[in-house]
Amino acid sequence: MSEPRNFIDKHFGAIITAIVSLSAVLVSAAQIWVATINKEKELAVARTTAEEARDL
Repeated sequence: MSEPRNFIDKHFGAIITAIVSLSAVLVSAAQIWVATINKEKELAVARTTAEEARDL
């Protein structure tokens, strides 16, 4: 009889898939976070520009 394989050997494909999927989710979350920060800065610049134009 063949000896039983350990958990990692038996589920290696699923483990790698889970790691890659989790990495993709983390990268997507980071992109959303960066986009939110950039949008806030863009709105702040637009607000400042509008206030300066109003003062002229």
